[in-house]
Amino acid sequence: MVRLPGPFRRGRPNSEFRYNGSAGVLFMSLHDSGYDWQFKSETGMAIDSGAGTCS
Repeated sequence: MVRLPGPFRRGRPNSEFRYNGSAGVLFMSLHDSGYDWQFKSETGMAIDSGAGTCS
């Protein structure tokens, strides 16, 4: 896991969301018609999750 040295400096193109309050890992599962994702903290607790479809 990589820790950022400080707050984000500026937004990046195609950046949908940024949060500097906790370190963690983004897990993604890709499927034929979409995807699932889950952001887990350093302790393994799920902080956020979601799913989407692909066309």
